[in-house]
Amino acid sequence: MVDAEAMRSELEILLKELAKRGFAAGSRPGDPGEATDPAADSDAESYAGALQKLSDYLASAASEAGETLAAHPLAAVGAAFMLGVAVGRMSRH
Repeated sequence: MVDAEAMRSELEILLKELAKRGFAAGSRPGDPGEATDPAADSDAESYAGALQKLSDYLASAASEAGETLAAHPLAAVGAAFMLGVAVGRMSRH
């Protein structure tokens, strides 16, 4: 199972790295005083925005999945069992 906290921390590290390199602020690393390409700045900002949206989505999906599993533990165990049976049958053939 995917660890939501680990994924969230990796996404936050990526966002911090983008900000550190100047992409979120709209400047290129190594060229702090020079004019930058507006298209490259726009791309970098869209990447940072997409990473933030992905981080928010994964956090809400993990929270929702946890709530659903807590509300229906028997169904979750049954689904896990059936998935195990299906994978076992597929691996034999």
